[in-house]
Amino acid sequence: MIKDSMLLLRHTGNAGGFRIRACVGQRNAVHTAFSPLLAWLESRGETEALTSLTIGNTNQGRALLSIRHIKRGEQVLRVSRELMITPNRLPSCVEESLSEDVNEWSRLALFQLLHKHAGKASPWEPYIRCLPPLRGLQNTVFWRDEELELLRQSNVYDQTEHRKTLISNQFDLVQAVVNKYPELFGETVTLESFKHAYCVASSRSWGVEALGSITMVPFVDMFNHDSSARALLAYYEEEGYAEVVADKDYNQGSQVVITYGTLPNSSLALDFGFTLPDNPHDEVQIWMEAPSGDPLRAEKLKLLRDHGIATDPFCDGTESGGAWFGLREISSPAARGKGIPRALRTFVRVISASTTKELEAMAEDAKRRQGRLAQRPLKDGKEARALKLLLDNIEQCVSSHRSALKDMCLMESSECCALWAHGCGLELREEAMNHWV
Repeated sequence: MIKDSMLLLRHTGNAGGFRIRACVGQRNAVHTAFSPLLAWLESRGETEALTSLTIGNTNQGRALLSIRHIKRGEQVLRVSRELMITPNRLPSCVEESLSEDVNEWSRLALFQLLHKHAGKASPWEPYIRCLPPLRGLQNTVFWRDEELELLRQSNVYDQTEHRKTLISNQFDLVQAVVNKYPELFGETVTLESFKHAYCVASSRSWGVEALGSITMVPFVDMFNHDSSARALLAYYEEEGYAEVVADKDYNQGSQVVITYGTLPNSSLALDFGFTLPDNPHDEVQIWMEAPSGDPLRAEKLKLLRDHGIATDPFCDGTESGGAWFGLREISSPAARGKGIPRALRTFVRVISASTTKELEAMAEDAKRRQGRLAQRPLKDGKEARALKLLLDNIEQCVSSHRSALKDMCLMESSECCALWAHGCGLELREEAMNHWV
């Protein structure tokens, strides 16, 4: 038994823009476009990545297919540490020129841009060439404004705007460095090409505690996601390799899948550009805020911040006074049904306070409870007041949802269909409206 294994937790999963469906039992031809990648892996000595899997075609796109019968508990893939691309793989001259504010996804984006410009002179060229092309991603950050407007009532809209702002700010940080080394990056690195590389990195990277960073892993990033799968990529620090173990039996020619995590459709669309119609991990996001006209607003927000409960800033960085909270169907160990998330209960109890004295009482109670703010139901009718505030907000969200769907029905015309079909595909937009409006 190997010790000190570490699960590789997805930062943002890994779909690369392909729509995901399992094609179990299908005999599919090897995807010839990826033959150079397979040969490259073999030339690097990564033969244990190829003993059970190959890259093939399914009805929904490329996938990793089994080339033999695989039993549950068997290793289906192993890759070495040398194949794992971490953000510190940039040339020293580039690394020394970058600000500390340049994040890890930006550094992986620069890695792609650098090796793409190098072309066949790059030792990573077979892998870089197999990454999704500039117009090949369906993440919501690539939606047109008219398309994204359809999701304005959803947190996906806010998340997308925040992501676009983040990428733009990161581009501002790296642009001078890119321009400083045209021999490395070429003359034509634009915001659009940087955004593409950034989203490739964020959708194809794992966070690895043992490495102290995120990492991209060629070939492994072609695993598709299945919400019912339990297989994960595990990293063994002492041995210096990562592996995937099958969580069920696979017939020869079947698509082998893993899980990217318990991600709702909002995260899947933002990071990967696909959704699952029957996603068991899906959730509804509701917005709660301390109204701008509340005379106690500043005190309430300070109390929340002092106890580690942050609000979501607007895209320009200013204080919103609110936050998104996820609601999903859950069951307790005793199967007592559904519940309201603890963070949401705390937030609602605080913003429902009508006097400074109530806020002070919550702060004192938190001191006695090791900093746990508003964990217990309020007394003297105040809990009912807090729940009424929550219920009113949920009803408002439902009303906005219905209005958005009504507007959708009015927009059902050839012009609208052409709009939705542009770029990311009609099916994703229909699912998006059903899941998040």
